[in-house]
Amino acid sequence: TEYEYTPDKDDIPKEYKLTPRIPSLNHYLYESQYFAQMVHVYDDSKKLLGVTDSYPGEVTIPANSGTLTLRTQIRHEDPAALEKLNQQVVWVERKIGDVSLSVHNSHMSMVANVGTFSKRVLKPDQSTAAFVSAPNLEALGKIKGLQCGDVLEGNISYEAAKSGARGGASKRPGGYPISYVVGPKALEVKKDESK
Repeated sequence: TEYEYTPDKDDIPKEYKLTPRIPSLNHYLYESQYFAQMVHVYDDSKKLLGVTDSYPGEVTIPANSGTLTLRTQIRHEDPAALEKLNQQVVWVERKIGDVSLSVHNSHMSMVANVGTFSKRVLKPDQSTAAFVSAPNLEALGKIKGLQCGDVLEGNISYEAAKSGARGGASKRPGGYPISYVVGPKALEVKKDESK
């Protein structure tokens, strides 16, 4: 099956990276009923730019590559099983830079966007709640090519790094995964000036 990906106009004149993903099949290899899965990435002149497999990696897209073609290649001995994959979803993962989030002590302070999470020390077997707000919609609006349904993924760290701590930096390397699904743009409410 072939898919087209048209990059943002700002990306066309410069090199960038992307990772094609097939969420329902990726990371399944030996336990999958499908024997192989590959995604070939071609530029608009049909030049092969890269190939990913069950464990996708980044593909470098040269400047001025135009509209890309992503061709999936999946192997199975039963053609009927392959036909079921004709409407398979393919995600294109791109880096967009940092998106800031604020963390709050309570749900109400998150909703009202007042105050931030205060530092606290937890003893073993203690826990606390932290409420992470959605990204600033005005800042999201400045990210070119961002559309409703896009998923922003990143990492968050809950620990403060300690200098001279025994056994490492006392921080989980890479942090913890966090994601946000971009919603639709808010409708502008027009004021009734007839009153």
